[in-house]
Amino acid sequence: MNNVLNLYGRAWTFTEDKIPAVSFCDSTIRFAKILTPLNISHGCLSDDVLSHLVMQTALSPPKIREADSHSFPSKSDISILLFRAYPIPSSVLSLSVSDRTATLAAIAAVLSELGYYRKKALVLKDIMSALLPALVQARKDGAAEMGVHPAASLASLNAISRDPSSGFSSLIYDDAEQGMQAFLALVCQTFGILLQHNSPQSDDDPTIRQDSLSLSSELALRFAVFRLYGVQDLKIDVLRSCINICEALPDIAGALHYSASLLRTAGSGIAPGPESSNGFPAIDLDEQVRLANKISRTISAAQHLGLKHLEAEYWEEFLIRGMGVLSIRHSRTPTLHDRSELEDAGTIDGTKQKNPFIYNPFLESKSPATTEPMVVENEIATFEVILQNLYDFDVKIESIILESEGVKLDCPDHETTIGPYRIQTLHISVIPRGPGSLTITNCRVKIRGCRVRTFQIFSEPWALKAEVKGRSLQLLDAVKPFKHPQANDQTSKNKLTRPLSAPKAALLALK
Repeated sequence: MNNVLNLYGRAWTFTEDKIPAVSFCDSTIRFAKILTPLNISHGCLSDDVLSHLVMQTALSPPKIREADSHSFPSKSDISILLFRAYPIPSSVLSLSVSDRTATLAAIAAVLSELGYYRKKALVLKDIMSALLPALVQARKDGAAEMGVHPAASLASLNAISRDPSSGFSSLIYDDAEQGMQAFLALVCQTFGILLQHNSPQSDDDPTIRQDSLSLSSELALRFAVFRLYGVQDLKIDVLRSCINICEALPDIAGALHYSASLLRTAGSGIAPGPESSNGFPAIDLDEQVRLANKISRTISAAQHLGLKHLEAEYWEEFLIRGMGVLSIRHSRTPTLHDRSELEDAGTIDGTKQKNPFIYNPFLESKSPATTEPMVVENEIATFEVILQNLYDFDVKIESIILESEGVKLDCPDHETTIGPYRIQTLHISVIPRGPGSLTITNCRVKIRGCRVRTFQIFSEPWALKAEVKGRSLQLLDAVKPFKHPQANDQTSKNKLTRPLSAPKAALLALK
């Protein structure tokens, strides 16, 4: 292999007839890909390895490794050989955008097989850096061919793609966007960015919504755990690149999805107390306002193009920070009576036996009755809802409805605007329609530009406080149930000293 690569190096010295650089990169990557199964099998060229090299079958590593066996070649030797094909624009290996992207993708695939996931992440980030200028230039060229401005080419492209006779729709939405979305999701997963699985293709269907109340507190814990994994600045840079690529495609749903994900990733992910100042996001004020305006403009453009149900996912779990019922006026407060008082009211005063003593010190003093919060059937009751916004821009709530158990509530829609970085109180008037015990479980909120979501009530401050080691974390799926890392986990070398605790949702019980 070294002789072959040396021949390629000598061929570059010829000034008249040079071989293309892509040939050297292709041969180097092929050599590294041949050596990788040998490393996995600890230098044993077995039938399984030959079948994997020739027939591309699955390769299973040996279960037991002997003490005297040595992996030949080593991972470091293969990686050194592999990075000889790394295309650097300023070097001799100057390739076109398509060849450079394909070469980097092949290098990332080999690094993944070797287990060098951090190096793979850096290579994937270089692929995004190589794709972005090419996509922007392609958009400008396409807009110039159509005779429109690049910023206005989205409407023309959408009109062409909706034309059944053009045959352009299936090419864009079934091939290009699907492959690019899968690639961006892979990059985010490699960098430890947890994304909610709301595919852009399901946004046209209003019945498909990610509104799982049982996973609300678990989702908050999961995002808090993933904030401890990786470097937050790298995550923010990757999400910015994802937004730029989606805008260059153009992909409205992708740009909307990654803009909301950037706000969520940059957030603190905690429920701060009244005197805490740890809830500031990791991005500055200008970028927060720019992202909020971008989400608003993207949704307006989507509605203009006919995508009525395209909305973002709200980026904070701790929206509702408390709830209570306002006490009614004293003149309208129902008076509670004991059963003995009601029986005495029905008897005749003459037949009632009275105590001859005016004062008896041996009688037990009655403690004053505690007044419990209550509401009256078919009368207006006012609830106080505490809302939280930890970002430096306004959050406009189009509707908020209280959801209850035990008694049906007539709750009209209420609108409000939460100011930047504050806790705000909202009064909601409802009418209970029936007797019984009333329990307020959660709130169903529609925020402008976001889907309708059900938020639980988190009245207590919460922040993730656990000694988490890197090997105890796994890249989890947002749909699957979250499994807490256990302290007695034998598969992890770095163990947790105490289990993780999810935030506890509160309930408001009334009579």
